[in-house]
Amino acid sequence: MTADERIFVLQAGEGRPTKIPTATIQFKTLGEDTDNRFTLLEYKGMRVPKHIHTKEDENIYVLDGEIDVLLGEKTYKLTPGMFLFMPMNVPHSLFPVEGIEATLLSVSAPSGFEFWAQAVFDAIGKGLDPWTAPELEEARKKAGWIPDF
Repeated sequence: MTADERIFVLQAGEGRPTKIPTATIQFKTLGEDTDNRFTLLEYKGMRVPKHIHTKEDENIYVLDGEIDVLLGEKTYKLTPGMFLFMPMNVPHSLFPVEGIEATLLSVSAPSGFEFWAQAVFDAIGKGLDPWTAPELEEARKKAGWIPDF
């Protein structure tokens, strides 16, 4: 595939085709778009329990709103225009600020996070807790997503 064939444009609120059934998360690029170098997504800040990524670094940029991020032993209050680099193997969690919705851009490098996100939303659709359900143990291992709570 040539570089010209790989070019695409997304409108505001659009994302790449995935099976994730929610408007609160849109993947702007997938691993298949970037030769697996990175994944870019836009999402509404949500509570994510403390965990570790063993396969990718994560980067967050706040478009609007506020979100608290516990990274290692320090909590960061992120507001619009702020950026946080989260290296792999460092425990972290996200906490929305009550009454303030945040919109975030997140880059995970290398790519692959999209497969974990799909497993999370599949579990939610089945009424499972994606963070602790034994049924997701294999997906957690494959994604390198380790709970730390």
